[in-house]
Amino acid sequence: MSASLTEKNLFDYVKKASALSFLIKAFGLLLGVGLHILFARFFGQENYGTYLFLTANIVLIVSLSLFGLDKGALKYIPRYQSLNAGRALSQYVSFSRVVVTVLAAIVSIVCAAIIFWLYGERFSLLNESIMIGFVIVTIFTATASLQDGLLQSIKKPLHAQAPLQIIKPIFLMLALFYVTKISSDGSLAEFFWLNAGISIFVYMILITIWNQKKPQLGEGHEAVNKKQWLKIGFSFQAITLCNVALTQTDIIVVGSLLDADSVALYGVAVKIASLLTFFLVAINTVVAPIISQYYVEGDKVALQRLMTFSARVVTSCTLLAMFFIFFTSDWILMFFGEEYINAKDTLYILCVASCFNAMTGAVSYLLSLSGFHLDVLRVLMLSVVINLVLSVVLVGMMGLVGAAIATTITTLFWNFCLLVISIKRTEINPSLAPIKVRHNKK
Repeated sequence: MSASLTEKNLFDYVKKASALSFLIKAFGLLLGVGLHILFARFFGQENYGTYLFLTANIVLIVSLSLFGLDKGALKYIPRYQSLNAGRALSQYVSFSRVVVTVLAAIVSIVCAAIIFWLYGERFSLLNESIMIGFVIVTIFTATASLQDGLLQSIKKPLHAQAPLQIIKPIFLMLALFYVTKISSDGSLAEFFWLNAGISIFVYMILITIWNQKKPQLGEGHEAVNKKQWLKIGFSFQAITLCNVALTQTDIIVVGSLLDADSVALYGVAVKIASLLTFFLVAINTVVAPIISQYYVEGDKVALQRLMTFSARVVTSCTLLAMFFIFFTSDWILMFFGEEYINAKDTLYILCVASCFNAMTGAVSYLLSLSGFHLDVLRVLMLSVVINLVLSVVLVGMMGLVGAAIATTITTLFWNFCLLVISIKRTEINPSLAPIKVRHNKK
């Protein structure tokens, strides 16, 4: 098969898979927003704010527990497939499952105790039952996220998205309806326990899909180096943790300095603004394994075409979505409740941050999968510090608007830095910025 035909096939795959990924993620986001609307209306502002605060901590713990092994799968499993090294692939999967499960259990238990001790008075709804459910949800969310990474590595991202983006939100909505409309208890603890059962169910679905779709390879003779897995995983882990910190720090700071009602208002603005980034996330899920392939082959012309195509699609969709949100913000916020209209200014500012993040393209993936993950890590670590400092200062001065401004400034900073580094290191421009880059095809 010629190189041009291979490239054509890959682009066809990207177009088809991206379209399906957009549809799944769009439906998933609608379900997610619907869940938050129902939660805010049926459960009340205090319950909703407490739920958002705990969810933000779950996201941080899951990212820590994965130890980058889900992203490391994008590097190692395609290699093992090309070498027909089934034994090495199987050992990577088994090793990563054990590490993630153990880390998730330890970290979630410790964090649950700390949260209950530090925030028990500020969030009056917290109790022992909720924190036990919190631990179970965290463990199985982490293991499900690992399975997502494994399926992405064998170019089966859509199989991972359906359980996580569609099945889980639907069951959570049913659980919410049961707790608020049918159950006599109607407590947040009961919802967390139902959430725990749903998380286990989704994980079992993903395990079943993996067992059916995993590559059937020979034994191979590829050497297994678990220390190297952990070393590379640690680098990806640090990058992922920084990304999560950048998206969750503002919520945690708002919860720490203000109250549950403020977290609810800010969380709604964040949830709506996040709609603008789902186009970028959807296409990154598809192109990530191909970025690594093109870069290793030295085909920078094809890689530039891939990045430009991705940036055009993402930027166009993001701008349309941003204008829609701007013109319908009152209507959208009213779905959550009249009190959430107060989050409109915060929403506008966060939309600017989300839009700029999408317009710079898959810059983080491009650098990480091209071997320049340490450059990404340095920029993101600095950005986390900047975001934390700005959030603490501006939230104290300006409340929710201050948190949004801190997030926007930090987002502009790290995206601009990574774009400049990407052009310098890889000779690829992942954005639509009019910057010409010379590159030679091997």
